[in-house]
Amino acid sequence: MKSFPSHTRSLRIVTCAFAASCAAALFGQTSTHADDSTNSSATASDTTSTDSTSTTSNGETKLKHADRAFVEKAAESGHEEVAISQIAVQRASNSEVKNFAQMMVDDHSRANEELASIATARGLQLKHRAKHTDKWSKKDANDFDRDYVKKMIDDHKKAIDLFSKESKDGSDTELVEFARKTLPTLQHHLDEATKLKPMVK
Repeated sequence: MKSFPSHTRSLRIVTCAFAASCAAALFGQTSTHADDSTNSSATASDTTSTDSTSTTSNGETKLKHADRAFVEKAAESGHEEVAISQIAVQRASNSEVKNFAQMMVDDHSRANEELASIATARGLQLKHRAKHTDKWSKKDANDFDRDYVKKMIDDHKKAIDLFSKESKDGSDTELVEFARKTLPTLQHHLDEATKLKPMVK
């Protein structure tokens, strides 16, 4: 067998060692990139999951800011309608106004209960604040019917705008459906209040 000089064997050993070192380094770099890529994908997935989640740790559905604002405004308006109309049932002089006021109490009480149920399921506790209702108990009897009907017309115009916007732009499916099915009732109230206007001048 032909033998190689010692310096040639040494050179081959060094070359093999260098090649092995490069291969190890390349493998390590590839593994690092793979791990980074995996971690990045996992992070992106986690971020996407966090951003798109719609439930709390208690399983309650979160509300976006616009939907929450709708719930709070609709609840406040609804409770005010009931509170003032309860007074109108007792104090109105015109029998038609009294009947209208009772319809307000019945319809808005049902709507308020449904809205409260939806809100509670989303972890939102509504505060029942009916503003400026005390003055209706003290209002002059001669002005009561006229002022009450005028307020009902003004308030229902605002309510229709509020519910229409939610029915078109809302993000919560159940709230959108609630707004859509309540709109005809609100429109009916407005129509009936408008009919009363000439009777209470």
